[in-house]
Amino acid sequence: MALGRHVTALLLNVYAMRMAAVFTLTTVTIARRTRIVSRWLTIAGLATALVLLVSAGIVAWVELLFPAWILALSIDILVSRSRASSGGSPARPA
Repeated sequence: MALGRHVTALLLNVYAMRMAAVFTLTTVTIARRTRIVSRWLTIAGLATALVLLVSAGIVAWVELLFPAWILALSIDILVSRSRASSGGSPARPA
């Protein structure tokens, strides 16, 4: 019984990390084409997705990359939008 739960939890965890990697790749592609985020964040997103795809289920600490990248993405979008709305020049050209 415990073995079945362990295997199920491991499979779901690996599957969830791969889904997070696909979400990251999709978001990076959209952000790169629309230029709504910084270039460094796009590169960090590609690296995050690659690490999540390759090492999901091997290293437990890798699971923290996805929420960290989402946090960085959110902060970058909020900062760039607050600069644009405060009357300053937009952070990125249209």
